[in-house]
Amino acid sequence: MGNRTYYAVNDRGEYGDPQMSSHVGGKPKQNPPYPDNFGVFRTEPIMWIGYATVDDLSVPQPDTPGTEAWKKAYTPVIIGCEHYEVNYTAQSNYTGGAQFVDIKRREYLRRVVDTTYIPEKDTDKRLKDRTQAVPDSNYIFPTDVKKCRRTAAYHSIGSELRRYLNGTTTMPHYIVNSELLYTRLITPVNYLPIKKFRQGIQSLYEDMIISLFAEPSFSVVSWAANGKPSGIAKGGPSTAYPCRRQRIATFFHYNMAQLLSVYAASIFLAGSGVLLGLQSFLEEGAMRDMKPSSIIEASRASSLHAMGARQGGGVKIGYGLVHDEAGRSVRSFGVEGNVQQ
Repeated sequence: MGNRTYYAVNDRGEYGDPQMSSHVGGKPKQNPPYPDNFGVFRTEPIMWIGYATVDDLSVPQPDTPGTEAWKKAYTPVIIGCEHYEVNYTAQSNYTGGAQFVDIKRREYLRRVVDTTYIPEKDTDKRLKDRTQAVPDSNYIFPTDVKKCRRTAAYHSIGSELRRYLNGTTTMPHYIVNSELLYTRLITPVNYLPIKKFRQGIQSLYEDMIISLFAEPSFSVVSWAANGKPSGIAKGGPSTAYPCRRQRIATFFHYNMAQLLSVYAASIFLAGSGVLLGLQSFLEEGAMRDMKPSSIIEASRASSLHAMGARQGGGVKIGYGLVHDEAGRSVRSFGVEGNVQQ
């Protein structure tokens, strides 16, 4: 498998730009008559992708090509992807300010250009794009305006996808020469494609299509003066898609017995606290205040009980040996009875 872990060739048969040598603005330098296949969609390139996969993408893999560990670790895979017109059935959800789209069904209708690329070149050398495909009866000519516009729209989206996936990854040193690096289809540890790579390509392409609806000019609108939708669609039952409106809300379910028991316990504890406070007040017989004299009284007593009840301004403070609860004696201010002078 060489020294490449990813190799994509997505531009064989790509629509040439420019088609002929031209002036600024796109006017051909040569005079009419122009070549028969000038500006013609002859084929839609097939994406040919070869890549390596491993059993565990989350752990580092051997990075030296040609070694036995290299040969055992990597498994080569080759896929080809053709561009089809598809009729999608999708469900769009707009939740919490974000839009999510779920593809419910895919109906594959036809190839964008129903031809097969061949390596031979167009015989008209005036063309810069000399791509050839068979059968040439399925070429899309600019004279068929409706079909050409439709093909050009599909081709433009497909061209962007092919551009992102085109390129190579060369080892060692993980040299990624591809815009695949900027997509969610590559893993960060070994720079290898994701496990379900084929489904990932399909999902990425569908996201590109859905993102087009973010363009305001593609939205269906109606005016207050005229309630009919804009655009050329006829409407009616064929476009009466199901719509379900919902929003996220928070609800609380209360258990009556549990709620009453919690409230009863809270009221009981609060009432008990009030009663105990009243009992303490009655036992003391006086309310303590925050006056400086009261603070001095309380700070010099060994406890509030040492001050006695209802003494207030009758408390006397002196200086001498003060005995604390630990049995030590220090010289300090204290309440009368606790000071030895």
